Amino acid sequence: MVTFAINGQLLAAPAVSSTASHLSTRRKYSTHSSSRELRFNTQFPRFPSLQCSSSSSSNRKTEPSPNNNLLKSLAKSLVLGSVASSASLFLPRFTSILSGGGGGGDGNSGGFGGGGGGGGGDGGFFRDLFSLAAPVAVADEEQSPDWDSHGLPANIVVQLNKLSGFKKYKISDILFFDRRSQTDVSTEDSFLDIVSIQPGKVYTKSQLQTELETLATCGLFDKVDLVGKTKPDGTLGVTISFAESTWQPAERFRCINVGLMTQAKPIATDSDMTEKEMIAYLRSQEKDYKRRIDKARPCLLPGGFQREMMMMLRDQRKVSARLLQRIQKRVNKWYQDEGYAYAEVTNFGSLNSKELVCEVREGDITQLVIQFQDKLGNVIEGNTQTPIVHREIPKQLRPGHVLNMKAASQAVRNIFALGLFSNIEVLPSQDEKNSGGVIVEIKLTEAEPKSAEVSTEWSIVPGSTGYPSLASFQPGGSVSFEHRNIHGLNRSVMGSVTTSNLLNPQGDLSFTFDYVHPYLDGVYNPRNRILKTSFINSSKLSPVFTGGPGFEEAVPPMLVDRIGLKANISENFTPQSKFTYGLVLEEITTRDQ
Repeated sequence: MVTFAINGQLLAAPAVSSTASHLSTRRKYSTHSSSRELRFNTQFPRFPSLQCSSSSSSNRKTEPSPNNNLLKSLAKSLVLGSVASSASLFLPRFTSILSGGGGGGDGNSGGFGGGGGGGGGDGGFFRDLFSLAAPVAVADEEQSPDWDSHGLPANIVVQLNKLSGFKKYKISDILFFDRRSQTDVSTEDSFLDIVSIQPGKVYTKSQLQTELETLATCGLFDKVDLVGKTKPDGTLGVTISFAESTWQPAERFRCINVGLMTQAKPIATDSDMTEKEMIAYLRSQEKDYKRRIDKARPCLLPGGFQREMMMMLRDQRKVSARLLQRIQKRVNKWYQDEGYAYAEVTNFGSLNSKELVCEVREGDITQLVIQFQDKLGNVIEGNTQTPIVHREIPKQLRPGHVLNMKAASQAVRNIFALGLFSNIEVLPSQDEKNSGGVIVEIKLTEAEPKSAEVSTEWSIVPGSTGYPSLASFQPGGSVSFEHRNIHGLNRSVMGSVTTSNLLNPQGDLSFTFDYVHPYLDGVYNPRNRILKTSFINSSKLSPVFTGGPGFEEAVPPMLVDRIGLKANISENFTPQSKFTYGLVLEEITTRDQ
């Protein structure tokens, strides 16, 4: 969760304060399986939150950035299913089912080749045969408390279904082999991002089987298989061989916002359907999909960016899974860079056609909720009227717009500038009633409206002995008070009284009283004129009527007394321009001591 903490300025840090709420929401899409659509099923990323606090210190907990997890989750949970082998003749659609990653499965389940591997035995006969003919390096049988040795001869290939369901295997390395090019894949290949198993980690047989099932159903591969290779130190190397999925070339690129759109309900298919019935079913699904994308809104991607994606498609002879991954990363990165932290690619539709459709859920705001809370985080009824807060919220953070964290941070700065709140939090959350919608919740902690302060001071002058001494034991000082947010309308009264002798104020007593009345035309009027009135009384030594050097005692000091009333109205036209007009009534008198 990204937290912005403000103490005089806005700072960005991957942390949250102790008062911020942690949001953990998950997104799940489940649609019927077809062959025209490639869908990304992702977890909800942790919503970035904004916080502004007037305190100078806060406890924070760092959390991993959501951007890397989002990309891996998007790619890992990509799911593809085929309705029928003949579907490709009639523009079939590809869609997805929700897939989990790397979890435990049934340890007694059989081997799974993902459509690409063969069987194979446990190597027992050949192991005995080779052990008679030549010495074989057998793995060390000593096992770590965290993992188990495979207990097999070194450097032999073991099928996944031949592994023991009772052991924990330590993975030493992971290799990727491309069946089409008959070459090993480099460590920088994008396919490596979707694999959850990591070298140096410990996994069970069921976890490896679940990983293979995830890869086999993710839609990126036509065929995929996973085999192990024993190592002399008792660990297990893993080789993943695959054949990448491909589709016919596309010439056009289209991006749509599918947020808040009703998801089509999956229609169950009958396994006894004839070929003619299957063709009719696929054509019906194709028409429904076209009607759906025609109703969708255009996404926020600029035209220049979409043309770049179109050129990427035209430069390729065919649409491949790697190409779709690159497009997905580029699109997601653009949204993240522009502040749309909730936007993500959820699906690629219209595969095997001339136009590739990129479906994005951009994070449409459905509700804006303002809550007041006490210092303990309990929801209370605040003193501030909500229209005062609504005035400071940018339009981009209101319902009907796409959630943008830059607009959210601007709202935090605007609200904090009111000077009414000690803590401000902006917390987006998933709208459970509207798929793809976001509820923006602003939590405010009001500062104390009344305050008073007393300050004292003593003057130090050089003494007769040359050492500093007090000019007088009688302290001077000031008394000030402030009452802010009167009637919850951000009106305030401030005053201060100053004297050189707090114990016996005399002729040098001065005071100032101010009254500030914002929103002179009403809180609902966009024009913000501020009325400020001041009543002042001051007494200061005149810097003009002095005796000069050598005549200090001959000419007594002169005091200048000022008493009056000031009233002015100011209005901000732009952040850089301000217009003020007013009236000043003041009486000035001079006197000696």
